Formats: sequence, structure tokens, C-alpha cells
Amino acid sequence: LAKFVQESMVSGITLQKGKPKELEKFAEFIAKTRSNDPRDDIDDLVSFSKLFSEELTLDNLPRQYLVAICQLINIDTGFHTDAFLRFRLRNKMNALKKDDQMIRDEGLSAMTGLELQNANVDRGMRSV
Repeated sequence: LAKFVQESMVSGITLQKGKPKELEKFAEFIAKTRSNDPRDDIDDLVSFSKLFSEELTLDNLPRQYLVAICQLINIDTGFHTDAFLRFRLRNKMNALKKDDQMIRDEGLSAMTGLELQNANVDRGMRSV
């Protein structure tokens, strides 16, 4: 899955014609984050987000990847069609965006330990 995402990111970036400087900066950023702690570069990462479309890969993902992503973020895959899985993923991503904004507005210090664990689980990060 990671290899597919990396390939999709590269192909998605190369589709952005007329922005060679941004592509060079992004390549330098990736090289830098491989050698450093990526948490130090959150602002840089956000600045590169405009190079990517939110719909970059979701419409083109084969079923096996859709199922894997759904399982990662606790979405029931059942016997649903690919279109329905995409719909569920989009809804989950929109809900997470709203939740992220609320967390940004209130701050992490306002969250209890249980709320923080649940937020991590919702994003596919298992917590203890």
C-alpha cells in the first residue's frame, strides 16, 4: 500500500505542469524528512499540500486498496461496491477534517486521554 501511495503521489505531482520549482522543493523536503524527524516540518508539509488534489487516488484505487484503507480506519467493508466504499471513505475523511479543525480550535490540552486515544484510533493509529 505504501508503495502504491508513493507512486500515486509522484504521478500526481508530475501532472502539475508549470510548477518545476515547487516540485524541486518538494523533492528536497522529502529527502530532508527521511534524515530528520518529520514532525519538525509540519508547516512545510502543509505548504506542499496544495500540490495534491484530495481526489488524487481515491477514484483510481483498485478494490484491494479501498478495502485495506477502510479496514485501517475501521470502516466495515462487507459486500459493498467500490463506489460505496469510496463514498464511505470520503464521508469519513470529511468527518476527520471537521474533527481536526475542532481539535485545532480547542487545542490538544483540552482533550482527555481517552478522547486522544479515540481520535488516534479514528485515524488508523492504534493506541494502548
